[in-house]
Amino acid sequence: MKFYINGIRRGLGKFLYDRLDTVKTLEECDIFINCKHQGFDQIDLLYKACELNKRVINISSSIGDIINQSGIYAVQKVALDKANEQLFYQGHNVTSIRLGWVDTERVAASKDNKMSCRSVLDNIEWIVLHPHRIKEITIIPNKKPIIKNLHKQYDIERILLELELLPEYDTQISLQTIKGETDYNYGTGRLDNLEHKEKDFIVPLFDMPYTNSIIKDLGMYRTRVMRMHSKTCYSYHQDPTQRIHIPLITNDKCFMIIDDEIIRYSADGNYYIMDTTKMHTAVNASFEERIHIVGCIDV
Repeated sequence: MKFYINGIRRGLGKFLYDRLDTVKTLEECDIFINCKHQGFDQIDLLYKACELNKRVINISSSIGDIINQSGIYAVQKVALDKANEQLFYQGHNVTSIRLGWVDTERVAASKDNKMSCRSVLDNIEWIVLHPHRIKEITIIPNKKPIIKNLHKQYDIERILLELELLPEYDTQISLQTIKGETDYNYGTGRLDNLEHKEKDFIVPLFDMPYTNSIIKDLGMYRTRVMRMHSKTCYSYHQDPTQRIHIPLITNDKCFMIIDDEIIRYSADGNYYIMDTTKMHTAVNASFEERIHIVGCIDV
């Protein structure tokens, strides 16, 4: 893969340029790393690269998440993320990497926690090699990326139609079980109530061809449908593995808190990898129910 990188004179851009197989022009590349911040130029270059059908990785910032940051830099990075989102949903293969402080000479005097340039490169390599398009990833120093928003165009209505065939259940029902087991309640609830390991739950319980194909495609195990009734929340806890969430029915008053960060998601065909090995909970603060498919995954 050939990369074109702008902003290579110093800092992160130079680090990436010194370590990747690069070309000198946008037209020659397979992947454009949109690194140079200069006003709104990153947005113009993003649209130009998409006109050329290039794979684009935008180097953005999480600074727009800080409410009291009203400077022009924050505005420009938020605008870049919005442009990235628009093009992503138009079908372009674009990703916004929203970074916290990166350990470069420009911020050497800052005492804030910083991530290494190497960790940014590792995430770029993960994005490039991933089989699905990724809209954005937020990386905070000294923390694993909490959420990766990926896109596979799953048909939510088709999933819901298959789920109508399920038996009645209250808050959870298993979609996978262990060999020889037919009880769809086994595998729900707390881990310490199970006699088997999570990885043993790989056998489909119901005849749902489309939903089962998604579970297989994503490599999920111990997959459940999880319903949160209105005005409820879970205990603050940790899981032994990360989880994939496929939101089916939700709203903006439903969210997760992972490592003290609030995360919202939409029932738009995306799936979300949640690092639930960190302390977390889920909250439904609305008057409507929330339904997700949730499965374990090895990352």
